[in-house]
Amino acid sequence: MDFLDKIIKKVEKTTKVVMQKSTDVVELTKVKLAITSAENEADELLREIGSIVYDAYKSGEGNAELVEEKCVQLEKLKAEIEEKKNQFALLRNMKRCPECEYENEADAVYCSKCAAKLSDVVGYEVDDMPGESKSEEVVVDAEAEASDE
Repeated sequence: MDFLDKIIKKVEKTTKVVMQKSTDVVELTKVKLAITSAENEADELLREIGSIVYDAYKSGEGNAELVEEKCVQLEKLKAEIEEKKNQFALLRNMKRCPECEYENEADAVYCSKCAAKLSDVVGYEVDDMPGESKSEEVVVDAEAEASDE
């Protein structure tokens, strides 16, 4: 009966890990979709600004207020995109370089790409991330356990 209890505990533990990892994947996907959506919106704003400036050039008139309004919207979107990219890095247990935006390991002191110092960047750590094992894996050999009984 002890053998069966060990197997049941191992299955329960594995189920919990799988559920956590699937939750992490869902969160990563949500953030990535939010980044893509915000980037698409920023691209559309850039096209609108370009169109306004070009129309003003063709007509000889300027509409600085409308261009400024669109630029303010664009800056807000860019800040949102940065926030989402940092959140995405956080979920992946990484930190982004403030100079080149490269994602480095959470414990890095210098950027692996441009060598900028990362000490001012907050390191993020999320437990139970895919591909990482913080606890020692317990492997149950069913045949060996059965032969012990």
